Amino acid sequence: TAIAPVFKANHIRYLKWILSVARRLPPYVVELSPHTEPDIPTSVVLAMPIGSMLARPPLIRPRPLPAVWRRRVEEFFEWDPDTELLIHKNDCRSPFGRSLQDHPEHHNSGLVIGQQQPVFQNRTSLAEVIARIPLTDALGGPTIASASIKEVRAYLSPPPAATTGTSTQWRQFWTQNIPHKARSLWWRLLLRKLPVAKYRHEVWGHDSPLCHECGLEETIEHAYVGCLTKGFAWRDFLALYTDVRVWRDADIFSLVTFDPIDFNILPSINITKAQVVACGLLGIKASIDTYYLTERSLRTDAIFNIMASHAAIVLKENATAKKATK
Repeated sequence: TAIAPVFKANHIRYLKWILSVARRLPPYVVELSPHTEPDIPTSVVLAMPIGSMLARPPLIRPRPLPAVWRRRVEEFFEWDPDTELLIHKNDCRSPFGRSLQDHPEHHNSGLVIGQQQPVFQNRTSLAEVIARIPLTDALGGPTIASASIKEVRAYLSPPPAATTGTSTQWRQFWTQNIPHKARSLWWRLLLRKLPVAKYRHEVWGHDSPLCHECGLEETIEHAYVGCLTKGFAWRDFLALYTDVRVWRDADIFSLVTFDPIDFNILPSINITKAQVVACGLLGIKASIDTYYLTERSLRTDAIFNIMASHAAIVLKENATAKKATK
């Protein structure tokens, strides 16, 4: 609650992250004398000059910030001890940013010549820096300090994409009887919000966008269907429960969208279409988790066995529910 006034109750990119970290930080301690180390609240830390927070030694020397906080600050800004300026790292990588070293007369102008990105002086507080960060990518768009409540709400809850289904389809999705572990995964697939290799490469840059198994670009479709081992596991699993004998990759991936292909469950099996798809997703998720935890890839038969084990649990639950209704 003490931090809220500093941010003026507005939201920026990563604001939730910064607030959650700030609330977990220990009290900020400065050295006044060998015998006195008073605690300063986090809200005061947010108003301290950025220079001292980036290890520039002032008269009152602060202890180093926790690593998780320093990484976040230094991820966006770079401190230049010669000019005593705090500059966006994007500026430093750009031609205009590099030209700052050749044109010192621009340092105190407040803006880089030819751009609308601010160059912060050494007495700029963290709260002032955050207040100037734009809420959107649009040039001249609202910042955290100038954004209206309507603009903040639009950023926090953007309208759903046209391809994410109607309200009726979403209602059917949330009410269908499927394993709980698969529901959140399926939901993220519908929104296309999953950290596959291509997404990680676009966001962080240091990860390869290629699949670790086959070397192809790892999109969401490839990670959950297109990779050979996973595709074969899907086909073997679906052949047990459905009347479709030949499954293409596009047909399999359509099962986790709002526009699946038409198919039927075999009459002798007491399981729904959604439950079959959910059990298949759990097998794929287990394969992905196993690789990132142990760097070991599961074979097709191992993925198939995981899918089948989840299906066996669902079949048992369905049989119990059927007996209870009689």
